[in-house]
Amino acid sequence: MSITSISAASLSQYVLQQSNSTQLKQALQSLQNTLASGDLNGAQSAFQTLQSLYQNAATVSGTSL
Repeated sequence: MSITSISAASLSQYVLQQSNSTQLKQALQSLQNTLASGDLNGAQSAFQTLQSLYQNAATVSGTSL
């Protein structure tokens, strides 16, 4: 059995990813709800939020979209 160390940076990255995951799910649900109700202004706002969260998640994980 081996034991590996966990750096503060990797732990904080993990926490941010988990937080972003919850926020992404909520933003996607908001987008779905506003589209279903025909609220185009709300859908546009929800989409912008979702887009921003995806960009933040990509930055945290070190990938690009």
